[in-house]
Amino acid sequence: MSTVKPVPHSIEDRLLAARRDRKEVKALLGQAVLQAREEREIKALQEELDLHTAAIERFKAAVEAQAQAVVEQTFEDRKAAVADARATITNRDGEIDKVTAQLLAGINQLAPLAKRLKDAVDERNAALRTGLKAGLDKPSWANVTSSGTVTPLPFVAAALGTALIEAGLPAVGVHIDVASRTDADQLASGIDRVRSQTERLLRKADACLSAPTDDDLDEEL
Repeated sequence: MSTVKPVPHSIEDRLLAARRDRKEVKALLGQAVLQAREEREIKALQEELDLHTAAIERFKAAVEAQAQAVVEQTFEDRKAAVADARATITNRDGEIDKVTAQLLAGINQLAPLAKRLKDAVDERNAALRTGLKAGLDKPSWANVTSSGTVTPLPFVAAALGTALIEAGLPAVGVHIDVASRTDADQLASGIDRVRSQTERLLRKADACLSAPTDDDLDEEL
């Protein structure tokens, strides 16, 4: 495992140098004592050793102070980050409350329009069923009953769902189930097809009334 080398001339680098020098002087002092060299030489080596020892203690203290300063700065930075997060969250929570209230107010305003739309579709479909039942012969009416009422509701619902999707509601977790998206042109085209189919059915009902069937004659008799 490789160790990270200290930056040249940094406190850590000077501490390592002082330790190396102290080790060398300590070895020289040991040799001088073993070889019974002059007291003056031994004393000089001892003084040099003491100087390196003192330097090591100073550098160690400086390194520790530097590390403590980094820790304190890191702690202050972390405290500042938490404070910034709290301020941002408080600000955004206020915006969320405001926008949510505005959206709900806007959606609540749609309720009367949605009811008017439902009532119009229901009345329209009921009128179509009544008219076709009155005019069509039994086989034709049976076909209408089995295939369902021709109604613009699916196209309208797709267009409304598409508008809600394009308004960005799914991005805030609102689930909108739309089989296929519909723009204004597709809505108009779908409505035109429904109206054409409706008109054909009503014409067929008129035609049936213009040419009574055997069943109709039996009922009249």
